[in-house]
Amino acid sequence: MDAEDFPAPLLYTQDADSSPFLKSLPPHITTNLQNQPLAMENHMHGVLMTSYEEPQNKRLKDFFKVLSLSLARDGLPYISTMEARRVSAAAALAAPCCCRRIGSRAAAGALVAVLLQAHW
Repeated sequence: MDAEDFPAPLLYTQDADSSPFLKSLPPHITTNLQNQPLAMENHMHGVLMTSYEEPQNKRLKDFFKVLSLSLARDGLPYISTMEARRVSAAAALAAPCCCRRIGSRAAAGALVAVLLQAHW
């Protein structure tokens, strides 16, 4: 998977609609993250959606729900945001690039702050 230095929009899943994590963000932030390549994908390894769906990864699937996917340069979908099903925890492989505009610099800082919160 090649997503190093590759900003991409977030492709929200059906689970994103009920996510406390995403609901805690201002609506214009979630919309902009979905419609513009604002999430800085700067890694070469990640969890492919096909791997998440494999039977041997049932425990991962039982613990986390996928909120968003991103596409690598080669078009492979990988998980960019996931959220625990029963505890207040979220993980994001994408962080907003501070050089890009997602509404305001304060909004970018707020998104990073939300990513670090254990409870929302």
